[in-house]
Amino acid sequence: EDIDGVIYMIDATLDPFAQVNIMMIGIIESRKLPVIIAANKIDLPDAAPQRIRSAFPQHPVVPVSCLDGTQVEDLYEEMVRHFR
Repeated sequence: EDIDGVIYMIDATLDPFAQVNIMMIGIIESRKLPVIIAANKIDLPDAAPQRIRSAFPQHPVVPVSCLDGTQVEDLYEEMVRHFR
């Protein structure tokens, strides 16, 4: 009940239109929680975070690599902006 927001992580190498992603984003939206989508695995050659942006244009999408830490600082900055 005391949630400031949700960071929903999606594998940027997979199809973002998977049923679980649609369902989870729908649940988060129904609770009127702010959400940031972290498009993970951008260190891989077949990563396409733009597919995630296209699938969920109503939410900020931050491409990151949790493996090597690429753009994790950008995720922190988006959290400060978005979760107030």
